[in-house]
Amino acid sequence: MKDRTPLLCLREKQQAARDDIPSVTLALLLQAFYLSEDKSACEAVYGVRFSSEEVRRWLEVLRAGGDAGVIGSLFQATALLTGLFG
Repeated sequence: MKDRTPLLCLREKQQAARDDIPSVTLALLLQAFYLSEDKSACEAVYGVRFSSEEVRRWLEVLRAGGDAGVIGSLFQATALLTGLFG
């Protein structure tokens, strides 16, 4: 990620859809992870343009992590119930 000011990034982002500006602003101010299929929005946050394939790969990783979280929660609930009624 290049060192850039949020103001500079927002000026660049003004060329794209205005509905992304709040999300981009928040990501820049919080230095948070930002993922969007809008290439201009990602470029405003990270300073580089990602391909659609790179975005899809990140989405797959995040979705897999989400599934693992649900499975882990079910495992904990099962272990708790087994301990209680066991």
